[in-house]
Amino acid sequence: MLSARYRLIDKFVRLEHSGYLLLINSFYPRNRYLLPIFLKELLDYFALPRGAEETIAFVRERYSSTHPEWEQIIAKTIPDLVRLKLLVPLAFNEWRRLDDLRKYKERNARISTLYIVPTLGCNLACKYCFILQGRTVDVKRKTVEWKTVTKAVEHFFRQYTTGRKAHGQPLIIFYGGEPLVERELVGRIAKYIRARGRRYGIPDLELVLITNGTLLDQKAVEMVARSGIKVAVSFDGLPEHTRELRQDCTGSTEGVSARVLRGIRLLEEANVPHGLSLTLWRHNQDYKPILKWIAENLKTRELGINLYHPFPSDAGQTEVQSMYTRRYLRRLIRDTAKMGFRFMQLEADKSLFDRCLPILEACPVSRGQMVVHPDGYIGNCHSTLGSKTNFILWESVPRDLNSHEFWRRERKNGPLYRRDCYLKCDYFTQCGGGCPYDAELLYGSRFAINPTYCNLTKASMQFFAEQLIDRHLAGGGSTSC
Repeated sequence: MLSARYRLIDKFVRLEHSGYLLLINSFYPRNRYLLPIFLKELLDYFALPRGAEETIAFVRERYSSTHPEWEQIIAKTIPDLVRLKLLVPLAFNEWRRLDDLRKYKERNARISTLYIVPTLGCNLACKYCFILQGRTVDVKRKTVEWKTVTKAVEHFFRQYTTGRKAHGQPLIIFYGGEPLVERELVGRIAKYIRARGRRYGIPDLELVLITNGTLLDQKAVEMVARSGIKVAVSFDGLPEHTRELRQDCTGSTEGVSARVLRGIRLLEEANVPHGLSLTLWRHNQDYKPILKWIAENLKTRELGINLYHPFPSDAGQTEVQSMYTRRYLRRLIRDTAKMGFRFMQLEADKSLFDRCLPILEACPVSRGQMVVHPDGYIGNCHSTLGSKTNFILWESVPRDLNSHEFWRRERKNGPLYRRDCYLKCDYFTQCGGGCPYDAELLYGSRFAINPTYCNLTKASMQFFAEQLIDRHLAGGGSTSC
């Protein structure tokens, strides 16, 4: 029974599915409650402060005839909402929690992702490549020096092992350009990383190679298998999409699609862990035929589904991502799941959601990452490899990367630090804030709100809630943590 006047906490998420509302306390993300949907008027009732007597009268008037169990509602539901701080005393100041949440983000942030770029050289000139921006470049472009690699790997492991507790294992990504232009170097680096990881007490390393797939011949596949590297193959969709978007250094599109498929099938035959990295844009926004084709022709069910990264020439063109509406993204998430695919960009968020933890980072830049440029520079964002924005010479790299302005600044990016997010949006502790690179190009600041990622957050949260509620109704899951 209420012994004081209570009101709804200022920010909470409500997600509806199968006759229930899942309530998530924005200030205390572990606090969740599953409410029968016929009781949603109870939430509206507490939009103003209410006490015990008027609440009893309200429940009796609203529910006693249609739901005679109203006494149980008083006895259980309202005290539960109070216990979970979804209902709080009139004088309660939830905004004091904002500083606690920022400290939580800081405690769980450390340098945990390393991008190694052996070369920016590439044998293709893909039209949507935000690194090379559709330019044909010399395949034998400058290769990263071995001493740069060893210094960066050592620095990365020191940062990781001396940093504060983080979620998950360290991730090391080979990127480009096309990293398989330097296939033997990739294998050598991977062997060195494994050895140094054991030296630092981190034997369980995740190594990923992102490739356009055309250089995945037998020797390349043997190298990644031997090195324990997972492969992400850039995949445009149907063969006609590949022909439209990819050409080799001579300007020819002939045979590119066949070479990509040959590489994928070699990975399948060798049982090398791999997935497809699919960028959805205007040329292939109708994704259903693509998913169907993959399901019928390939074994992989792991999809990295990317949203288009703008070129500098797209600066200020906010309509550039207008196709990514909440409705479109909600359909995409549901359809990939129905067809048995894993939407890899959502897996980390889903893990946090299932553990009732806040989702505070959409991009590892804000958590902490190193990017090794083949020219010997170190940066924090692989999206700016071409321009070297936010890159510094190795000689200028501090002992603690987070003490440098580039890394320190990005740590304070995201909804916890944007007034328009935490004051106006209930999802501010369930949203990583999107891609700073995109935000800067489209909206003029790395700290700007990008509506595309707002839509993705709300679409994915609805999907996670539906899964949780379905498990609960089937008797196999709980909403508590």
